[in-house]
Amino acid sequence: MFDSRTKARSLAFLFIAGAVAGLLAVVLPVEAPVAEGTVLAVAALTVTLGLALLRFGARISDPLWHVALAVATIVLSLMVHFTHQTTLYALLYMWPALYAFIFFSTPAALAHLATSARRTRRS
Repeated sequence: MFDSRTKARSLAFLFIAGAVAGLLAVVLPVEAPVAEGTVLAVAALTVTLGLALLRFGARISDPLWHVALAVATIVLSLMVHFTHQTTLYALLYMWPALYAFIFFSTPAALAHLATSARRTRRS
C-alpha cells in the first residue's frame, strides 16, 4: 500500500519530533528537574536515527519497520523518564500508534498500541 520511502519519511519525522520535544523540555522552564545531559544525548541519537531512516529507508525490509517503530516507542519512553513530564509526553505515545495503524495491518497495529499503552502506564 505504501512504499518504503513514505514509511521512512513518516517515521523519521516521528523520531525528529520526539527529539524536538525533548529539547524543548531542556530549553523551556519546567517544574521537575530534567536530566539535561541524558536528554540531549537521547535527542542526538534520535535525530541520528531519523536521518538514517531518511537516507536508507528505501532499503528497509518489512519486519524491520516493526523494530524501528518499537525503537521509536522506547525513545519516547526514555524522554518521558528523563524529563519527568509524564502528563505531556503520554500524548506522544499516540504518534507511534497512529503510525502503526496507517502503515501496518490491524493485528500488528494493535500489538504496537498495546506496547505503547503498557509504556504509558509505567510512566
